[in-house]
Amino acid sequence: MVIRILTGKEVAGAVRYNEQKVEEGQAERIHIENYPDQLKAEKYPQFRLQLLEQMTRLNPMVAKPSLHLAIAFHPTESISIDKLRQIGSEVMTGAGYGRQPYLMYRHDDTEHPHIHIVSVAVDANGHKICDRFIKNRLNNIRKDIEQKHDLLRAEQGLHQQLVEKATEGEEVRRETNPPSIGKVIQQALETFTFGSVESFRQYMLLQNVVMKEMAGRGKTGVTFQAREKSETLTRPVRASSLIGKPTNKRLAELFGTQAKRHRKGCETMATVIGQRLSRYECLTESEYKITLQQAGIQVSDRGGVYLYVQERAGLVAQENELGTPFCRQTLLTRFVENIVRKPVQERETASQQQINRIEGQTFRSTSPADSDLARTLTAQKQRQPQLPQTLLLSTTPQEVAIKTKPEEVSSLTPHPLKEGRGEDEQKVSLIKKPKKPKKNLRIKGPRL
Repeated sequence: MVIRILTGKEVAGAVRYNEQKVEEGQAERIHIENYPDQLKAEKYPQFRLQLLEQMTRLNPMVAKPSLHLAIAFHPTESISIDKLRQIGSEVMTGAGYGRQPYLMYRHDDTEHPHIHIVSVAVDANGHKICDRFIKNRLNNIRKDIEQKHDLLRAEQGLHQQLVEKATEGEEVRRETNPPSIGKVIQQALETFTFGSVESFRQYMLLQNVVMKEMAGRGKTGVTFQAREKSETLTRPVRASSLIGKPTNKRLAELFGTQAKRHRKGCETMATVIGQRLSRYECLTESEYKITLQQAGIQVSDRGGVYLYVQERAGLVAQENELGTPFCRQTLLTRFVENIVRKPVQERETASQQQINRIEGQTFRSTSPADSDLARTLTAQKQRQPQLPQTLLLSTTPQEVAIKTKPEEVSSLTPHPLKEGRGEDEQKVSLIKKPKKPKKNLRIKGPRL
């Protein structure tokens, strides 16, 4: 058995935490003690909380009046609810809080059975209950309860687990520790941009990290829990204790600075998705996810809402950020059992024909992307500087055209071609060759 004690400034956080577990079906309220009206306390949750808060106000000098105890047992032990009530009452009495009003809950969200007890450290007279050497006292109480109820001892439990593994012949292997919650969050914030805290929460679920709001009165705190392979959650970690302190306020400020960049990324992603959808008359939902995955976009269904993740662009967007055409409810009207692709129209534009003449080969468009390529190459050719005026003065089609400007033509002096190039063919000289400057010739005299 293990006993942990937690103190805090507000008792509302501890009460709401356990009540929220009850609403989620992961806990059960098994005992209410020392309330003036027991029936009213069992019926109205607000009454249970108000009494504890009123007692904390009796002594404002107490910095941390909230008291929260957690009593855990070994996973192999099966303890009835009546026995849990008895053990909880003995712990409260031994610690000096037996006359305080308190609430007891049994939790089933982990492998080992455990109970939570919520109370306050201020009595009805406004005096603070002594908590000197409280940890040592709780340790002695634990040993007495283990011996009295024949429970597995905390020191013996670890030793027994190691012995059982050795006797069964299992090899103790050091598994690689999964990345900590802080590193996962830091890597996500450095790699991706998010449009809202909700999209960040949904992405964390993909990374097996559960982000929850703290069950306090203001509900402004945030906790993170890692989800293990057995679907169990680890101990919650407060955002304020992690690197960068990713609280709701800090996350909202960070995403606000990234809003412009995120909006441009969403527009680009919507264009890519629209191009992919234009290839189909109708398609299945699995084909929709596959074709986007080929484009580098991962689509996840989070409770009937699509979450789009593009690692290359560093973008995580919800469906409402991309627009109504890409929402799941809208796409369901297009999803069918069969896949029908649109036919590809093979046609050559004027720009493509020009590319064919330049490259000397036949080029036919097989996709919209080819047409875009042809238009791009045509625009590049048009931007190039034009060549001088071409004068084609040749007696045969095979004669090479001589490119020159008209003002450079001075005379047309025919001269015979070399043998073997044609009988009557003549080459016309059109370019006036500039005269070479004369060198200054010095008369060399005899050396004196």
